[in-house]
Amino acid sequence: MKRLLFLLCGAGFVLALCVPQRASAGGLYLTDRGSRQLGRGGAFVAGTDDGQSLWYNPAGLSYTGRRHLHVDATLSFFRGSFNRTTRDDVNGPSPTVDVQTEKLPIPTLAYSDSFGLEDWSFGIAIMAPNAIMMSWPQNLGIGPSGTAIPSPTRHSLISMKGSAIANLALGVSWHGLKGLSLGAGVHVIPSRFRAGVYLSACDYGLLCRQPENPEWEAPATIDLERAVTATGVFGAIYRWDVFKFGASVMLPYTIEGEAKLDVQLPTASLFGPSDCGNLEQRESRPDCAKVRGNKADVGLDFPLIARLGAEIQPIQNLRVEAGVVYEGWSRQKELRIKPKNVTIVDALALPEYEVGPIAVQRQMQDVFSLRLGGEYAFAESLPLVVRTGLIFENSAFSDRTLTPLTLDSQKLLVGVGASYQVTDGMWLDVMYAHMFMKDLVVSSSEVYPQNPLRPRPTPAGAGDPQPQLGQPEPIGNGAYTMEADLVGLGLRWNI
Repeated sequence: MKRLLFLLCGAGFVLALCVPQRASAGGLYLTDRGSRQLGRGGAFVAGTDDGQSLWYNPAGLSYTGRRHLHVDATLSFFRGSFNRTTRDDVNGPSPTVDVQTEKLPIPTLAYSDSFGLEDWSFGIAIMAPNAIMMSWPQNLGIGPSGTAIPSPTRHSLISMKGSAIANLALGVSWHGLKGLSLGAGVHVIPSRFRAGVYLSACDYGLLCRQPENPEWEAPATIDLERAVTATGVFGAIYRWDVFKFGASVMLPYTIEGEAKLDVQLPTASLFGPSDCGNLEQRESRPDCAKVRGNKADVGLDFPLIARLGAEIQPIQNLRVEAGVVYEGWSRQKELRIKPKNVTIVDALALPEYEVGPIAVQRQMQDVFSLRLGGEYAFAESLPLVVRTGLIFENSAFSDRTLTPLTLDSQKLLVGVGASYQVTDGMWLDVMYAHMFMKDLVVSSSEVYPQNPLRPRPTPAGAGDPQPQLGQPEPIGNGAYTMEADLVGLGLRWNI
């Protein structure tokens, strides 16, 4: 018991290092998770037998042994760039910009125990989805006129730094019938969503005739500081001779709540002289516009995930699994932001601007991935297991809805890994994988800059001065490149 307590304390310390305030979050997922799992191409539904069972298939808790402790972390090195296609008469030529990502391990700390019961196993885990929090440059230096050169990604994303999502999972499995294991679990999901983007106040004709004039753009940050939701996961495994068949489903969920919406004012003369200063300094200046209100309701939908797998063990030391995974990302139509009485007052000639609803278009599509992987254990004289596998997956976006907010395309992940038995019942896992992603040139984008800053009509109706919106340049057209390397390290101990 002392050894167990010591290892649990050490694992907790490792997890504290691996889970900073910005554990990755939403597809939004780069790929699946786990060192051993990615080493065999994510094919781990029928053959699951460690702490990752609470993610892949809770029925696998039946195969973790009497007591099992699992500590794991993977790290992604993502590279991507964007060169926007624009018209010179609208916003000039666009340079290529490179995405910035935070190097944050994706952690797992899991423990399972039968508690002396013959037909039951129980598990608990702290983990996070494998995703990338992206940031793009806010500007690209100073131009010949002495003003900052705006980033071509500013209308889709500046930064998601500070976003966080984690899963606290509890599960149970029952294996009272020969060959059959049934499992169920619940994932409590605390999260934080934070994103920076530029909003446009240009009305395309009434007061502003340059659709992407930086003077009419307002930097905005949306920050959903605390949200908690939950989902369920269910699974089954059936073992017959040398075959194992597995299936699981994780139910969809929604992250939503009241967020803080900070909107900086555009620099156009309509909103006051250039010396107005920051928002606090503007309060004492009647000739400067001011922002009233800073709250908004936010909602973002996450998918149902269904998994099927079949594993064969043709010889004692060889296991091979093939599987398919479905992720229902078509549920995520948009990021919904509904400001609550947020207005801009004291603007020249227009006493009140309203910050209207913001619908960041996602229009995602369902994702299917095919997976194949296996592992081979050498003889007892060499306590080593080697594995390899691959994942092929379609993109969660069509060309018309892809933007720098989420870089995604067809993917092929090739993984290799190994496990070494450090001592009786204790295994050390290592993994390396490369993700090939298709480079894209998009010319059919249907996503445009967000334009929620509108003069409030007084009175509403036929006298509404708001004209019909014109068509500025789409923000998704351009050339995209992307790829990733992943490494992982884990420790499993059957106690």
